[in-house]
Formats: sequence, C-alpha cells, structure tokens
Amino acid sequence: YLGAVIMAQFSTSAQSRKSNVKAEYNGSFRNQHTVDLGWTYFSPSERWISRGRLYFSQFPDYYYGIGNDLPEENEVHYSSQRIGADVDLLKRLGNWFAGPIIHFRSFDRLEYLGGNETTYATLYPGRSIGFGAQLVHDSRNQVLHATSGSYLALMARWNEGPFGSYGRFSLDGRTYGTWKKLEWALRGYADATTDSSPYFDLPILGGDALTRGIYAGRFRDVLMATGQYEIRHPLFWRIGIAVFGGVSSVASEATSFVQDPWKFNQGV
Repeated sequence: YLGAVIMAQFSTSAQSRKSNVKAEYNGSFRNQHTVDLGWTYFSPSERWISRGRLYFSQFPDYYYGIGNDLPEENEVHYSSQRIGADVDLLKRLGNWFAGPIIHFRSFDRLEYLGGNETTYATLYPGRSIGFGAQLVHDSRNQVLHATSGSYLALMARWNEGPFGSYGRFSLDGRTYGTWKKLEWALRGYADATTDSSPYFDLPILGGDALTRGIYAGRFRDVLMATGQYEIRHPLFWRIGIAVFGGVSSVASEATSFVQDPWKFNQGV
C-alpha cells in the first residue's frame, strides 16, 4: 500500500485569503488506485472564487444498503471504478458569493469480493450529471484552519441519473472562534434528494469531511442532518490536539428524524 499527499497555498493579492490546491494518491500492488485533486482559488481582491474536486478511484469499498438502521450483517465487500467531479464558480455580490455548480458521478465495473450477496444484488452501475446554483456567505479568516468568522452555503442542483431526473439540496452552516488557547468550531449540515436519486448520489453519513468516526457511507437515505463540534488546542509548531463529536441521522421522510434513533460520533 502506497500513499502521498501534496498541498500548496498561495496568495493572489494582499486583499485575498490564501488559495490552496491539494493532490492525493493512494494505491496498492493489486492494481488498486485512488487519485484525488481539490482546490480553492481566490482571485485578486476575492472578486471570484473557484472551488473543485476531481477524483478517480478503483478501490475496494463496503456497502450496507439504504436506511438508518442497517445491521453489520448487511455488509458487502466490493470493488468498483468511481469517477467524480464537483466544480463551482462564484462571483462576489456584496457580502455574498453566488454562481453555478457542475456535478458528475460514475459507478462502473462492479465486482463482488465477499459478504452479504443480497446486499450486493442491490448495487448497479450508473452515471449522473447535474447543474445547479449556490449562494455562499464566507467570513472565515482562512479556509484550511479557520479560527474566526462564519460560513453559510445554500445549494440547489438538478440532475439526470439512471432513473430520470432528481433534485439535490443542501444547507451548510459553520462558525469558528477562540477562547484563551482553545479554538472551537461548530457545524450544522442538512442534505436532501428527491426519490429518483441513485444510491451512489444519496446523502451519506461518515467520512473525514463531515462525520468522523463513522465509516463513509455506513448509512444513507434521501434525507440527512448532522451537528458537529471540534475543539482544538495547539501544542507546538504545527502540532496540536483536537476533540470532536456530534450527532447525525438519515431518513426516508422528515418525521423519521423524530421517531428513529440518532447516531453519535466522537474522537480525539
């Protein structure tokens, strides 16, 4: 198993926050590869923002089905080829940014590796492409390690997938601050799709980007909501310690958020 990450930051003007670009590779000697490229670019004086992520993955994964109450016995180990792209271009409008977004997903070359065969039978190859718009307010002092300010984003996207058209909508709110030597962050996030969404474009729980401590995709459904916190304490140089946690759920309808149990995550 081999892996490498390269990240760079740069400024386009004294009035702009630092832009960044990140490239990551993970692979093995079994012809398994993941390539991930992401960026956030601020134009001079932040008149425009460009953000994006492009990735290719041919790597094993786990799938448990759709729903909020999925037993471990549902687990299937499989391999697939995944290609994805999410790109937006936002123009400053006073204290806000707004602009179009493009979305693409492709799942192909599925291969059964073990586990629940009934769960595996619900998987299928497919592609989806979407176009939409986003409205963003971003007063964070920096992107990669914010210690003050806030972030609010509203997104609406229309997609064409294997079962026809479907919508995707999200609301993302974050706030940051410091108290003595402690740095804290709070985040609330809600995500929803309409019923024709394929399984590979449903809102999911888990993963480093949103709900750490839960395996990425462990739970998925047409609705998702989460609240997360993080408390950081710098130690020396660029080394620090962080405590994080939160509560999350997925649901097939809004009333299920009240009726079904929520999932807790925490860690250091």
